[in-house]
Amino acid sequence: MTRRQWRWPFAFLAAAGLALAAGVAVSQAASASEPKRPLSNDCSGGNVALTFDDGPGPNSRAMLDELNALRVKATFFVVGKNVATGGAAAAAMLRAEVAGGHSVQNHTYDHASITGGSTGTAPLTDKQIKQELEKASTAIVAAGVPKPTLYRPPYGDIDAHADALARGLGYRIVMPWGLPGTNIMDSKDWDGSSTEQIVSNVVNGYTIDGSTYNGIEDGTIVLMHDGLGQETLNSIAALQPIVDHMNANHLCATTTIRADATGGVVPAPPLPEPPASLNLVQNPSLEQRRGTGLSAEPVCFQHAGADLAGTTAKWSRIAGAHRGVAADQVTVTRWASGDRKLVLSQNTEDSSCLAAARPGVRYGTWVWFKGSWATSGARAATVCVITYYRDADGTWQYWETGTCVAPSSTWKLTDYVTEPLPAGADAVSFGLALSGTGTLVTDDYSLAAQ
Repeated sequence: MTRRQWRWPFAFLAAAGLALAAGVAVSQAASASEPKRPLSNDCSGGNVALTFDDGPGPNSRAMLDELNALRVKATFFVVGKNVATGGAAAAAMLRAEVAGGHSVQNHTYDHASITGGSTGTAPLTDKQIKQELEKASTAIVAAGVPKPTLYRPPYGDIDAHADALARGLGYRIVMPWGLPGTNIMDSKDWDGSSTEQIVSNVVNGYTIDGSTYNGIEDGTIVLMHDGLGQETLNSIAALQPIVDHMNANHLCATTTIRADATGGVVPAPPLPEPPASLNLVQNPSLEQRRGTGLSAEPVCFQHAGADLAGTTAKWSRIAGAHRGVAADQVTVTRWASGDRKLVLSQNTEDSSCLAAARPGVRYGTWVWFKGSWATSGARAATVCVITYYRDADGTWQYWETGTCVAPSSTWKLTDYVTEPLPAGADAVSFGLALSGTGTLVTDDYSLAAQ
């Protein structure tokens, strides 16, 4: 899915430099005619990230004035060419945004589609992608504000390869829209929506092609535009009723963009491992063993599997650990169905190994791994994070299958964040599951509330 988004013509911007400094008089007059009801609540409902694209433009000053009057902090994804061709007025606009406590980030230099999906143009080359990002940042820094660390691909046209290039340059993606359930909202101000429609989209949500997008809630990223014409004026007028809704629901505004702003379109960035003080796993490096034999289980863990019949597997403790002196290896030489996995122990006698878990909380899981297994053909195997929870009756339940990983000859870290823990659950177990023939080595397990 892509979004065709309008942007203010660069030629007009160059000709209308004074508008950047002065704003739009009619908008300022209208907004000044009524007392403001600024954002002011206890933030107990969470935080929302309001983001604005395609500036600086003729109405950016009016947008900034309205945000400041409403005490709303926002993130501006600016177009590098607008900054470079806007001269001193454009540079002053960016500095005013930062001075107001807002964030200025990268929306590329030319607003060109990276994949060509929304414009019917050829995909940008790797060199062009890097130039679009770096040239925009150069213009932004030259305006006197910090170098961006976030980027937004124009139209939301992106793929995993292009995003990897951007991450390699130090930019993290913030999509302008996302798949259902990813909590990224398009206000649709760019398509000519009225002020009332923009407010409804943001507050109540909307439906596209049968998919429902919820109204703003904790963690929502909202797309709006400050670099357009009447579309931006409509958004300016929408801010007060949106703020009224945020106050009524104890939502605040933030310039901190949550870690996963991919919208489900490209892979989420890896989670940093939790510090040892927050790790809920006992014996995380598998150093303590239940015996001296090579097949002895690590303390607080168990060698587990599903559908064991018809499958031959060998467990062993090996040297060359990721940390410490021991890692755990399973080799499956004959496979019929099911999987093999090292998981946090679900045995009753090991209950003291498990930290208390809280219903409604998401849990991050981390495992270091390496190994070899076929990924194509009749002998293809999979290795994926698998999670379990202990219910109110003390019975372990399969929960979710998470991130799947590719074979690696060197140590790699994989992670997965669960859905909120179901009501009544009080413990979590997880591990990497090998389904098929191959060899999987694991070490250094971490679990932490998110």
